[in-house]
Amino acid sequence: MKQRQQDKPWSKPRPDFVAGEHMRRLTTERKKQSGKRAREERKMRISLEKAENSVQNAAKKAAVPPWFPPLIVLAVLLGVLLIIPGILNLRKADTGKSVDDHRTYVSIYADNVRVVNVPAATIYAEPDIKAERIGQVLFNSPVQVTETEHEQSGFVYLTTLDGKQGYIRPDELSMDRQSVEPDLYTHKVVVTDLQKSVMTHASNGNLMIEVKRGTVLYILYDGTNLFRVQLPDGKEGWVSSTGVFKLSAKMDVPVTDNEAFTSYVLAFDQTKFMEHGLTNEGVDMPGVLSVTSYINGVPLPSDIVALAETGETVENAVVQPSYLDTKVLRSGDVIYFKPIVGYDEENRAIGGEEVEKLGIWLGDDQILTDSQRTFSIVRQQPDSIFSSWIPYRVARYFH
Repeated sequence: MKQRQQDKPWSKPRPDFVAGEHMRRLTTERKKQSGKRAREERKMRISLEKAENSVQNAAKKAAVPPWFPPLIVLAVLLGVLLIIPGILNLRKADTGKSVDDHRTYVSIYADNVRVVNVPAATIYAEPDIKAERIGQVLFNSPVQVTETEHEQSGFVYLTTLDGKQGYIRPDELSMDRQSVEPDLYTHKVVVTDLQKSVMTHASNGNLMIEVKRGTVLYILYDGTNLFRVQLPDGKEGWVSSTGVFKLSAKMDVPVTDNEAFTSYVLAFDQTKFMEHGLTNEGVDMPGVLSVTSYINGVPLPSDIVALAETGETVENAVVQPSYLDTKVLRSGDVIYFKPIVGYDEENRAIGGEEVEKLGIWLGDDQILTDSQRTFSIVRQQPDSIFSSWIPYRVARYFH
């Protein structure tokens, strides 16, 4: 028996199948799908590009431009140069005024007044550096020039505030008086240390000048433990607040007491003796007295003859003709001596016509005076002085 052949699936073409048409439909469908995917990919790519561009633009906006760092540096420099001085200005002594503010003011000095621009200028009896020294005048002190006929030879003739007259070198004087005009300032400092450094800057500055005890400087600005002060020739400097005391510009130095005066006097112990000197580099006893009494509120001349007539006489301190009763003395009392020029019939010492020596009583049987043996200012006992000098008068300036 013959087995009937089974029909195989798709052994005959389907009636609805046409190969060419199927391929066309398939191709068309694939193209549609490919085009759709391409469009979607293109849209996605465009969206991604837009998003990326937005991010890049935002980054560019947020990024630091190349001109920005130099601007920061410039701002810092301007802050140092402008803002910080402005802050310092806020610390100006009360309403302290700078000499640069172009205010009108009434000058208390005439046009022939000049200002000392060295630590201590020497005054000579004649227009010659080999002539007799008759005095000194401290830095930033006004002096009145009365004659200039010797200026070409290096000297001018002047009068100091305490009436001393003589010759001084013109290169030690400044014609700029702004550093001594009190109407321009609200406060001043008076130097109480034997010497005081004036610096170019408030910190890490260079030394400009070493001023001496008794020097007066007017304050431009008041900083923390520092003062900016006006100097001659339009210069400015800085001093620390130690070794000085601050006063109103037109205020006199207040009077202290005998203990304060004595402690300041002792700073000159062992200082080199120099006739008519005023500083720690060389001084005599009238200089010690005049400078130290000034910073303690009692202005005195530096001439010993004039000094001998000042102060309150201590009664019964000198028992004529040559005995000094130390029991009635207080520290700070000033003893004036005359030289022994002979003896009377009873062998009592006879003094000269004028006072030529002074000593300051320190207590504990000690006197601060000059020593001809050591050429310095030293402490001595009264007995060591009486062999050549007799006490003439004791004056008291402080209580």
